[in-house]
This record gives sequence, C-alpha cells and structure tokens, in this order.
Amino acid sequence: MFKEEKIIGKTILRYIRGKGARKENDLIIVENAYKTFVNDVFYNVFYCSPEYLEELVIGNLALNGKITSFEDIKDIEIESDKININLNSECRESIREEIANFKVYADDLLDLMGEHLAISEIHRLTGAVHIMSLADGERILVTREDIGRHNAVDKLYGYCLKNNVFLSDKILLSSGRITHEICYKAFKMGIRILVSRSAVSSMAIELAQTNNVTLVGFTRGERFNIYTCPERIITYR
Repeated sequence: MFKEEKIIGKTILRYIRGKGARKENDLIIVENAYKTFVNDVFYNVFYCSPEYLEELVIGNLALNGKITSFEDIKDIEIESDKININLNSECRESIREEIANFKVYADDLLDLMGEHLAISEIHRLTGAVHIMSLADGERILVTREDIGRHNAVDKLYGYCLKNNVFLSDKILLSSGRITHEICYKAFKMGIRILVSRSAVSSMAIELAQTNNVTLVGFTRGERFNIYTCPERIITYR
C-alpha cells in the first residue's frame, strides 16, 4: 500500500549487550516505487521518498538528455504508483550556461555545511535520507532529501529547472560520499563547486579535474579537504 507519509512507526526488537532484547517503537523512512512512462512508453521505476516527485522526474529527464528545459514537458500526471510524462513534440535547443567567476570563503563553506546537515528533520529522526542543498556562498537556497543520493540530486535539479535558477555561481552541498556519477550530475547541472561531508572517489576527482569542478570532501567541524581546482576557495580573510 502506498502512503503519503514520509515516516511511519513500527514496533521493533532492540538488542543491547548485557540487557537483552525488548520491544520498542521506531521511526522508519518510507520508500515507494513509481513506474514512470514518457509519452506512454515505459521509462524507469523510481524507488524514492514520496515527495517532490515532479522535480525528481524533471531533473532525471534533463540529466539523462531526454529534455533540455522545463518547457519541453507538456504535463506530468501522478496517480498512485504511476507517473506519466508527456513531452512537447519539439524540444527547445539547449542553451549553454556561461561559467561564472565564482569564489567562496573557506570559513563560509564550513558554516554552510553545518547549516546543511542540521536542516533535515527526517534525517534527525531516522538517519535514513541523504541531503542535497544549493547555496550561493552565504546562505542555503533550497534543500531536497531522499532515501537515494541520486534522487535527491535529481529533485534539486528539477526545482532549479522549474524556477530558472542559474547554477554556475552556486554550491552543491552533499551529506554523502561523492562518486563519479554524483560528480557527473553536478557537472551536467552547471555546478562548479561541489562540497561533501563525506569521502570522494578517485573517478570523481578525475572527472572534476578534467571538467574544472572544485571538489571538496570531509567537510566536518573546522576542516575540509580540497581535491581539485582550489582557486575557487579563498582560505584567508
């Protein structure tokens, strides 16, 4: 049965060494499956948190090259566990964004990551979602969360496409590790500064270096590691 709730309660057995097991109530993140069709042709099944579904499919279609703008979509219908997307017969030609000469202070990055990690009530209650936020160097602009990292990025990009958000002067903040695929999504979005609380992979570093993306990892407390293109991070006041 599909639920609109993002969190459900469930009775579990909790074991503690030396004390045995006992029944307790726990909060569980909801994950739903949505069969998705584009122009009546099966496209994908999204396993995701049940919110911001329009943004999810918009961002995913754009990152997979199916559309180039929000205007390419005629309408989106969501019915229970099914999503129908109808595209316009002619899609607009993609307009390439110019890369902004964007820099950010190191201390501001630390503050933004702290705000980013504290912003999700669902993460605090369940520890079961990834958080992706967009920032302008001084404040968090928008946040999306999902049981899957990739879904959270797609939702964030869907929001940006719907609202015509210019992205090359923005920062993408991630609660989870940065792999090649996450880095590629950020690059395709137009992001030039990608910051994670966690680790980055070797292929993510290679992709970021090749495509002039500043990649930052292990942003925790009072420190972080810069892996590529450090000129965008100002380390002095």
